[in-house]
Amino acid sequence: MKRGRPRKHQSWDNRVETHPWKRFPEIDNDATQLILGSFPPNKFTDYPNRLSRCDEQFFYGSKDNAFWDLFIVAKDLALRWPDHLEGLKNWLSTNKWIISDILLTTTRKKDSATDSDLVPVKWNTEVINRILTNNPIQTILFTSNWVKNKFDQEVKKELSAFTGSYREVVLISPSPAGLISTEWAKKELPILDGEDLESYRQRYYQWALNEP
Repeated sequence: MKRGRPRKHQSWDNRVETHPWKRFPEIDNDATQLILGSFPPNKFTDYPNRLSRCDEQFFYGSKDNAFWDLFIVAKDLALRWPDHLEGLKNWLSTNKWIISDILLTTTRKKDSATDSDLVPVKWNTEVINRILTNNPIQTILFTSNWVKNKFDQEVKKELSAFTGSYREVVLISPSPAGLISTEWAKKELPILDGEDLESYRQRYYQWALNEP
């Protein structure tokens, strides 16, 4: 097996998808915060006819993904998603955040945007390694347990710049299925009496994104 290349698998549609964006911003900005996700839905890669007016060509830009709504509230930003995308990009760049995903190319077990249906072909190790090399990253935030597990199992060992001195935080998945399993998160941040899961996820993001 080649370094950084998982085993090849047959795709449900016989296609290998390539990530449309490797990172944001594309130039280093002395970032201290790194957000790592998995891979965008296939409407952003091989099936653009599925895109709707509510989808944005940006990381976690699917109308079904609540990430930026959760992020904006957690950081108390005077922005509205997706109307203020350019303002959000400017804020991220100025406030030393970098966004990337752990996969560069992938196939899928089936026609699904779920992380567990991804069949990795090539990890985004070169880009992530450059980010860690050229920026004083202090915190790495993973958008799901799947991302954290794959990072630990497959990606981290290929990163010469990984020091292990980071604050690492797993976020509750912002996908529609993200609220199905939150028991692990409640060990980190207990749920309040009478608190519904949507409110809990928002409070979890506020805690995770603002902890020193």
